[in-house]
Amino acid sequence: YQADQTASVVSFLATLLTEHETDISPALAGRIRRSIRAGVDALDDSLAEDGLPEPCQNLWENMIGRFTHTAATFLQAYATVAAAPVDANLSDHAAAQASAVFEGLDRLWDDDREVYALRFREGSLDSRLDSGTFALVEAFAAYDRIEDLGPAALSRLETHVETTLDGLYREPVAGEDGVAGLVRFEDDPWRSADQNGEKLWLVSTASGAPSAPGLAATHDAHQRQDDAEACRSRAHDVSVRWGSGTPSCATRG
Repeated sequence: YQADQTASVVSFLATLLTEHETDISPALAGRIRRSIRAGVDALDDSLAEDGLPEPCQNLWENMIGRFTHTAATFLQAYATVAAAPVDANLSDHAAAQASAVFEGLDRLWDDDREVYALRFREGSLDSRLDSGTFALVEAFAAYDRIEDLGPAALSRLETHVETTLDGLYREPVAGEDGVAGLVRFEDDPWRSADQNGEKLWLVSTASGAPSAPGLAATHDAHQRQDDAEACRSRAHDVSVRWGSGTPSCATRG
């Protein structure tokens, strides 16, 4: 079961209700509210007492564990519901759950590598870099709309994003169509065939590209202009690198 899918649907419905409540019929709004409540109930069933989702399948459908990506989608879902025009009891409950997940993310932080790990599995961290963890940028922004993020959390997120962008980016290799971009995660063996390293993924590249400007916006909201400018500079570097005509995939796929 990929619990992040349920969370993503809840986030979408809560955002739809927040941004378009006046554009939809009362009957449809009621159906959306009922679906949101059912979705939150499902998330609650999958959330453990330590604030992290229980073991499940990851978004890449190739591992089991307690993933940072899954936790990020839960955080975004709960926070988005808390800010949506739903009844007060549901809003308060979602806010409390968002805080629990935000605190639970501490268990996934690797102090030595200064990143959020790919997953927690069998009592230890699997601290490989994972492009799925870019979901933390939107999740933290959503949480920041209901609960002020502290400077330590922002600094952690910035370090994580920078390290993950650097660590997953692969330069073009001569003789291989000049492909550049991000791999899914470190040591990814999927269909690498006779390639020297991990296969590049357009989905990973597309999720990594907006992470720096997204983080810059959060820094701006906290009057951290120097940090915001550094993120915007990083975003410019990324856009130049990936917008320079370099192919994003090989001719063989």
